[in-house]
Amino acid sequence: MSLTSLPPELLLEVLKHLERDEDLYHLGLTCKHTHRPAFSMFLKKHKIDDPTDMFNCLSAYQYPPLLLPLIRASLWIKDIRHITCAVNPGYDRVWNDVRDLKLDWPHRLLAGAFESSGSVKWANGVTKLLDAAIERGCFSLDVNGGEGLQKFYQEKEPDEMPTIIIQNAHKGFKKKLTSSLKTIASRMSLRSKGLSHLTLEPKLPGPHLRNIDLNYSPMFQYTFYPWTLKMFSNNASTITHLSLTCPYVPTHIMTHFLSSITLPHLDHLSISLFVYQDLLTAAHTVRFYDLVKFLERHPSIESLDLQGVEKPETPSPILKNRILPRIKRIVAHHVWINTLIGFLDRSPDAYPLIESIGVTLEYTTYAHFSDKQHTYEPINGALRRIAQASFPRPITLELQLTTKRGMLEWFDDHTSLGKENSVISSLSCVSALVLTTRFYVCFGREEVYHLPGWLALFPALRSVTLRDLRPEKDGYRLVDDKPLLRRMAVECPTLELVNTINLGTLLDGAERDVGQSY
Repeated sequence: MSLTSLPPELLLEVLKHLERDEDLYHLGLTCKHTHRPAFSMFLKKHKIDDPTDMFNCLSAYQYPPLLLPLIRASLWIKDIRHITCAVNPGYDRVWNDVRDLKLDWPHRLLAGAFESSGSVKWANGVTKLLDAAIERGCFSLDVNGGEGLQKFYQEKEPDEMPTIIIQNAHKGFKKKLTSSLKTIASRMSLRSKGLSHLTLEPKLPGPHLRNIDLNYSPMFQYTFYPWTLKMFSNNASTITHLSLTCPYVPTHIMTHFLSSITLPHLDHLSISLFVYQDLLTAAHTVRFYDLVKFLERHPSIESLDLQGVEKPETPSPILKNRILPRIKRIVAHHVWINTLIGFLDRSPDAYPLIESIGVTLEYTTYAHFSDKQHTYEPINGALRRIAQASFPRPITLELQLTTKRGMLEWFDDHTSLGKENSVISSLSCVSALVLTTRFYVCFGREEVYHLPGWLALFPALRSVTLRDLRPEKDGYRLVDDKPLLRRMAVECPTLELVNTINLGTLLDGAERDVGQSY
């Protein structure tokens, strides 16, 4: 009788006799009939939920040394679509996605001073896991966390990247397995007659990776960076979405990264170096002309979101070459908006597909803290530039209110100027407005009171989206939505639709027709 013919009850009894992690691991690799039971026994032993019982979601708070090799070997599970590695310590995470593989790295890995050799060994284990997922058809890669790894950034990469090979040694295991089976086999007069080897799901031909999100990621840290460049190179032909939220990456690494990759089918690019509690510095940014050169090489980009990248020295630098010919949506600092829209002066058809323009202050670097009244004045310059431009169709204007300082004064200044003098009254190209704030910015009762009169200044406004407008911290209901919508209907005769998203107690509703009677 062969091992494959053992009844499940007997097989489980065999597994109980394998006390060492190595024995369970190798038994899971040896035979397709023991693969699932052995790996499940391994996970149960270390109090790790079986991924197949948790919507393909794995969360590990312990660190058995063979956990990474075991997960890599079990990645033949079908329908894996997305993998997230969270390595940030200090707080719990809640996973919302399903059919994903999630790795929640144990806090002990990041405790204390991390020796270089330890970080290299850990990095090699993580990258081998990511390689296994990508090779088997993963099309969305999200690597986040890593705030605790900031101290491992180096101004200069090591001359030689150290490597570590996790060996897959099976020598001597068959003998151990036979010994473990001997007692039970003799009782039942059984004899093991060979093993059918496990065949993993084959690697899929060609690259499949499309979406990459690196959020506070360690993937630019020196132990990961060579793998990161190789990963982008291997999947360059399929990547369409790239999002980088890496405020602590040294500038010279970002310069090298942007000059080293070319993604011919990239249609969405998001770069955020915004840190609300810190002032941004020249040591951690993306230089203006480095990014311009990258955009010149990627004419396929349709959506661009820039937060915290370097502000050019001149208010509106002139671009030598046309960039972003297929752009549909852009959100950026007002100086970037001035620069891009200014290109229309030389080439009126530079942006034939443009649909949406967003303007932000990024106040941690660029706002004037000493002048509360004029904090939002720079946005007015971008609005003038937009009003003077000629667009092929009406556009959506997105305004990101990034600080409480000066917000009320800005609303009041425009309503006081009135339709005759406010720059907002010149925005006949704007048919839709999206108004949003940072999560730490309160949109108080006074701002709400000024909102209808301020919206009335837009001459052709048909719809308004209010997103993430957070009420004051005291929990007081700032306004009842019916009176506010009634005021909007009276003061904004062209307005047809108000869409509210994540407003908490500020407004209660998702979509309102302001023409409706209340």
